Amino acid sequence: MKLTKRLALDGIRKNKEVYLPYILIYAFMVFSLTSILLLMNADTLKDFYAMSSIYYILKIAIYVMGIFSLIFLYYSDGFLLNKRLKEISLYAILGLDKKYLSKILALESLIISALGYLIGIISATVIYKLLETIFLKLMLMEGNFYLSFAREAYIISFLLFAGISLLILLTRIIKIKRKSILDLFKEEKTFKRPRGMVLSAIVAIVLLGYGYYLAQTINNPSKAISYFFLAVLLVMIGTFFLFSSLSIVILKLMKTSKSYYKTERFISVSSLIFRLRSNAKGLASITIMSTAAIILLSSALALYRSVEDVGSRQYPRAVGIASSDEYSIDQVKKIIKDNNLDAKNIQDYKNMPLTFEKDGDTFKAMRERYAFENPNAMDDKAMGILVEVNDGSIAEASALKDGEFLLYKDPKLADISELDINGKKLRKKENIKDYPYKNSGNTSIVFYMFDFYYLVVRNLDENLSIDENKIVHVYNFDLSDEDMAIFKEKTKDVQNEYGIGFHDDFILEAYKLYGAIFFVGIFLGLIFMVATGLIIYYKQIQEGFADKNKYKSLRKLGIGEGKIKKTINKQVLVFFFLPLIVAGIHVAFAFKMISKMFVMLGSVNDSIKITSFIIGFVIFALLYLIYYKLSSRAYYKII
Repeated sequence: MKLTKRLALDGIRKNKEVYLPYILIYAFMVFSLTSILLLMNADTLKDFYAMSSIYYILKIAIYVMGIFSLIFLYYSDGFLLNKRLKEISLYAILGLDKKYLSKILALESLIISALGYLIGIISATVIYKLLETIFLKLMLMEGNFYLSFAREAYIISFLLFAGISLLILLTRIIKIKRKSILDLFKEEKTFKRPRGMVLSAIVAIVLLGYGYYLAQTINNPSKAISYFFLAVLLVMIGTFFLFSSLSIVILKLMKTSKSYYKTERFISVSSLIFRLRSNAKGLASITIMSTAAIILLSSALALYRSVEDVGSRQYPRAVGIASSDEYSIDQVKKIIKDNNLDAKNIQDYKNMPLTFEKDGDTFKAMRERYAFENPNAMDDKAMGILVEVNDGSIAEASALKDGEFLLYKDPKLADISELDINGKKLRKKENIKDYPYKNSGNTSIVFYMFDFYYLVVRNLDENLSIDENKIVHVYNFDLSDEDMAIFKEKTKDVQNEYGIGFHDDFILEAYKLYGAIFFVGIFLGLIFMVATGLIIYYKQIQEGFADKNKYKSLRKLGIGEGKIKKTINKQVLVFFFLPLIVAGIHVAFAFKMISKMFVMLGSVNDSIKITSFIIGFVIFALLYLIYYKLSSRAYYKII
């Protein structure tokens, strides 16, 4: 046993340049997953606002991190084992049997897994309370919270990584037992040429094409959520096929050029093709993790920046009242008058939402609740809001006659010339260029899911009401701080009854929801960013050891150091930035679908979303450049 332990520790010590990064990656995977599990199971957070939505996001993150932990740790251990096989085969030649060799490798695997797990679990435990505090601060929440650690989080984390380590251990033992001593000795130099490259390329095009197609053609926000994970799955699988087939495409393109057979170009291209073939899974993993990091970082930034914009849309004034009961509005006006409050910037109008379907040249009203109950069935329908203006903000409304309406719409929507509402026909008088109440007082998310027709009528009375339609009276206004305090005091017992809402209160609640999502997005984004950096660094170290002997051979053949360095620079640049370019393409195609999903959270400002995604990509690209500098330096040192 002493000899086994000594040989295992010697093996780790002699190969510390590859084992140390592996242990750090293992620790980071443990830290990330355990931190998410601790947040999910924290007693201090379970009852907070919007925690059910956050729980769903964290649950998805756990699945993603679990899958990537399995894939990458298993894949990386394969490299570690291959690097040790020559040494192990020498032990066999010296007389150690395969059973003893298996014990050495098993002990090595146990030591590095235990070290990685302990570092990760201790880090998660120490940093967890800080993460919880940041989480609460972003939600604008205060309080004294006790230190609690959910036992379930540690149990799940232990079982998952114990399972991964057991799988790695069994793979090591099986590989040793199945291979002959000669095969073990040659294993490090062996490269299996992948088969079915043409088929792989076709599958990549089909999967990526259909994933991109879904992302670009789904316009209904609720459908976007349903199809998002299908599109993600297609693009993920397509990315793996893309990199496994990309080398053959490059090879064919390069071979058609006469310059391919020049010494410098031949070495560069042939090395690049080999690296693409042998590292397809690693490149695909880096691409997918880069895509996830950019999307999470950008989405979190976009949503958090949208809080004030959403608040100004939902509550354009300091006080907003939306009620189907005229008594409520009258009572609010009475409170303002009786207390000599100075209400300014008043918005006073009535509206009634309707769902329309086209019947020839006429738009015919359906039940209003149709859109709310069946948002996925709205592709051939239209949403409209009938409006009666009481504050004179639309000048053209004063000249309307009974049976006429003014129309405001997005230019991309079809025109409406005639309406049929409950058998009563209304004809369009003219189109108006501006509508001052767009989204004002509309708190249902359905109002953000579709492009609306706004139809201003002279008198919105019960004769126009059909089925479940209700006329809603909206009354918005601003108050000074002093008057606001009086108004809140006078209405504190009837605010819910009268449908009274406040801009500041809405903003506070929005920050709770968006702050929680921002934290989760940034946290997961950082996890993927750091994981990407560790993977890139580790991959470059792998490549350095794999290429070291090749470049020694080139030097022996008389190829100058300058040409070799130039060749290395070219292939490292291509190899390094190809995942970033592909990730950028993935994000560009995903943006429309993600933007539609944001609508479900009330975020409809495209300029905020676009600039946030640009900022997110630039931040990640700069960090990626730092990764490149650090890892390429390590690569050059090795070769």
